[in-house]
Amino acid sequence: MIDKELKELIDSRNYTALRDALKNRLLLDHDVSDGLFNELWTECEKEGIVVNLYQAHDGRVLSDEISKDNFNTLVGQLATNFSRERLSKTLSLARTLWAEEQSVKTAESAYSEKDRPSLNSGGRVVGEERIISERVLSEKQTASNSHETSSRRNDFRKENHEKDSGLGVLVAVAAVAVAAVIAGVVIFG
Repeated sequence: MIDKELKELIDSRNYTALRDALKNRLLLDHDVSDGLFNELWTECEKEGIVVNLYQAHDGRVLSDEISKDNFNTLVGQLATNFSRERLSKTLSLARTLWAEEQSVKTAESAYSEKDRPSLNSGGRVVGEERIISERVLSEKQTASNSHETSSRRNDFRKENHEKDSGLGVLVAVAAVAVAAVIAGVVIFG
């Protein structure tokens, strides 16, 4: 069941925000078969708006490389071009990279309630619930955290640049002082 805020995005047909929410869900939960992404996607399908989420492919090459870096690149590109081709490649890559995290409803339903597998990490089933990670973030937190992280990174770089500049001046002054001492010893010796 999706939350009220996502339901409002669907009802208001806010396609940009829905694309962002879908993209963020791919980053939070790699189970694209029955995870957070699929939950929202299914709601969009029920409302008949999936076709409106897609954008024409922008022509950028979609790499076949099977790597987390390629997955992150494709998800990042979904932010600017949510094409059917790019989404399909991203979902396929997630299924390959994180095959063990994919939910398989048919296998789960084959178990009786007491025999159901009880796995405990990385998006695996524990009873009726899936554990995605130690910390669950809302999409708002994810967006604000990435902004805060970027700001902290820039502050850190600026601070280190200032320290490096001060250190350079200190080293130059020390070098001049050492040269003066050496010159004094040689001259007055």
